[in-house]
Amino acid sequence: MRKSAAYVLFVSMALLQAGVRGATASDAKRADAPVVCPATFNDSLETNGVLGGDLKEQGVVPPKVIHSVEAEFSKEARKTGRKKKLTEYSPSIINFIVDKNGNPTELCLKQAAGYGLDAEAGKALRQYLFNPATKEGVPVAVRINIEVRFPLY
Repeated sequence: MRKSAAYVLFVSMALLQAGVRGATASDAKRADAPVVCPATFNDSLETNGVLGGDLKEQGVVPPKVIHSVEAEFSKEARKTGRKKKLTEYSPSIINFIVDKNGNPTELCLKQAAGYGLDAEAGKALRQYLFNPATKEGVPVAVRINIEVRFPLY
């Protein structure tokens, strides 16, 4: 899917306004990069069938990861890390819905790491599989966040 120049500019500006180190237009162009999250979500069983917020308070057993894939470093991040002698990048925080089947959907970026790492985090997260959240023993869709860290070894 090709993204328009206006979209790329919007995402780039959103990343830069959020203070993302190393955010460039190339981050927004990556096909696997999650879109930037909206300021708020209007989730409820009544509006969109998705639970969000404090799950335990709502009597929900949270989803559990049963298959995960480690995010890879982008070439840009490796090059920058060596050049600047970084020991760790800021984490990428991705918000998403775990559907009733345990699949991650509707990924969006709450906090960007930049340097192409967010696209790598999104690519890995799309391969995750969860035991779905349950409420009174019935699977339900929930919105959660995952923090993906990128330590340099």
